[in-house]
Amino acid sequence: MGIVRGTVLGLTGVLGALIEQSFGVAGSAVMSLTGIGPLPPFASWILGCFLGVVAGDMATALTGKNVNFGRWAGIKKGLIVSFVAGLGLYLSTTGLTAEWLGPPLADTELATPRQAMRIGSIWLGAVLGDLFDA
Repeated sequence: MGIVRGTVLGLTGVLGALIEQSFGVAGSAVMSLTGIGPLPPFASWILGCFLGVVAGDMATALTGKNVNFGRWAGIKKGLIVSFVAGLGLYLSTTGLTAEWLGPPLADTELATPRQAMRIGSIWLGAVLGDLFDA
């Protein structure tokens, strides 16, 4: 429990979000089941984060990494991550991330402030979800 396993869940959340953003697999499944139009990018991002965290939690449980694997395995953690990642996505679309993260990231070529906010919010949500042992 804690930062290490939360980081693993954060990485699977980022992977899920990137896969959903690139391929729209879960979004197309939701559209075919419900008959609604295409998911907006915000909903697609949150859905990808959620599914990535649930998959990561199930994978750590199956490999015996000391995870509480119950009826709601990973779902509460996924909801926490989705909420925090949605907030990070919202902040990345406003100008606030450039003000907050622009100066520290000015000399690096690793990520833009927008990318750093999106990825960091997924990681933060995963660590919080794991620390609260949701």
